[in-house]
Amino acid sequence: MISSVSASKITAGTIDAAKINVVNLNADNLTVGKINGQLLKDGSISGLAIENGAIDNSKVSSNANIEASKINISSVVTAINDGSTLLTANKVSIDSEKGTLDIAFNNLNTSLEDNKKITESNSTAINVVQGKLSASIENSKILEGKQKTLEDNYNRTVVTVDSLKNTVGQQKTLIDSATGKITSVEVKANTLEKNLSGLTQTVTDTKKVIENNKTVLESKNAELKANIDSVSSSLSSVSSTVDKNNKTLVAKTNTLEQNLSGLSQTVAN
Repeated sequence: MISSVSASKITAGTIDAAKINVVNLNADNLTVGKINGQLLKDGSISGLAIENGAIDNSKVSSNANIEASKINISSVVTAINDGSTLLTANKVSIDSEKGTLDIAFNNLNTSLEDNKKITESNSTAINVVQGKLSASIENSKILEGKQKTLEDNYNRTVVTVDSLKNTVGQQKTLIDSATGKITSVEVKANTLEKNLSGLTQTVTDTKKVIENNKTVLESKNAELKANIDSVSSSLSSVSSTVDKNNKTLVAKTNTLEQNLSGLSQTVAN
């Protein structure tokens, strides 16, 4: 019986691979001849040695991470898009929108149109508010002008009263110095009385004008306050200032009436 045979002695015949056990397959010096007519080198297999169609999906690792440069992108796109490399919008699905790219763009355009309408509406509203604010400012200027006119009228009235006081003082001096000239004094007293009557009428008319202007001013103040409240709270001080000036004018008018009353009483005495 043959106990051992050198591999170099075998030159012909058929060897049944099923009856051969090969150990130490990881050895660096393992050399295999040819498969399918192609030489298998140490530690590697050339592409020509692999049968066509042998590589399928199961042979590719799940984390192979094949680079894009090694893939024919155009052929992939062509296969997806029915023979064309152009990707149409209705062929691209968007997971977040649960639809296609063209629907997403249409929705985006609709949103932009809605935002445009809202912006235009807001611009119109802002222009209206600006118009109201301008009108309120103009009304405020008009009221300030009327207030200045009232103050001027009051100042002129004060000057007239002061002048009248001087006249009364002069008349009193004449009465004291002209004891024997009763007739002359009576004439002057009558003249003074007429002047006082005219002055009283003037003061009364002035008071009516002031009261009328006060009514108009209060009405305008209320209207202005309503407009200012709807536009900006920063203009609220205008109404407060006007009301304060009105009260001051009324107080000065009352003081003037009291002075005139006292003056008339003095003349009567």
